[in-house]
Amino acid sequence: MSSLGQALGSTVGRKYVMAVTGLIWAGFLATHLIANFLLLAPDGGAAFNLYAHKLAELGPLLWVAEGFLLVAMVVHIYNAAMVTLAKRAARSHRYAVSANAGGKSRKTLASISMVYTGAVIGIFLVVHIWMFKFGADYQTVVDGVAMRDLKKLVVETYENPAKAGAYMVVMAVLGLHLRHAIWSAFQSMGLSSPKWMGVVEKAGLAFAIAVSAGFFILPLAIFLGVGQ
Repeated sequence: MSSLGQALGSTVGRKYVMAVTGLIWAGFLATHLIANFLLLAPDGGAAFNLYAHKLAELGPLLWVAEGFLLVAMVVHIYNAAMVTLAKRAARSHRYAVSANAGGKSRKTLASISMVYTGAVIGIFLVVHIWMFKFGADYQTVVDGVAMRDLKKLVVETYENPAKAGAYMVVMAVLGLHLRHAIWSAFQSMGLSSPKWMGVVEKAGLAFAIAVSAGFFILPLAIFLGVGQ
């Protein structure tokens, strides 16, 4: 195995890869959220449908971007699983009695539930993509151009209280996952010195709240008829 392969296969290396792939998805989530707020525009879905249509027109470039995100997600999940298994193996061989390492514990609900929140998010992504990318192909016309009426599908979905409620629950889980993931990613990449750790943690918390709250609000607003 090459030195690079050995480094990436170590626990530290795997955490670094997890950090990079996680931040890639964090960036995607932020841009996806901004675009999704077009759903609330009181224009009959024109802006959102036009945006989705322009993306579809990218053709192969869109497939490459989607493939890149898919690879990033698979790599993220794989390395998360490997790190988790390594930690469990280490715990099974630890001494029966160990001394307290001292210092403030960084364990939180978010940190100890990362595997579970990650699993929920992974399952949600599969369902979400299946529902909207491969869902009903309604048609509409915007500025004289025929295109898919994706907003109609989204509205139809979240007018269902069970689906809207399930989505909002998952978005709360997403917030919990991001709460730990963001600052942990910067720490794993060696970009967070003790001097700036507090700032990074607060920034990570703010990002987690903004993204999860934004995605939480969307189905609720649609259910209440905003932008329709």
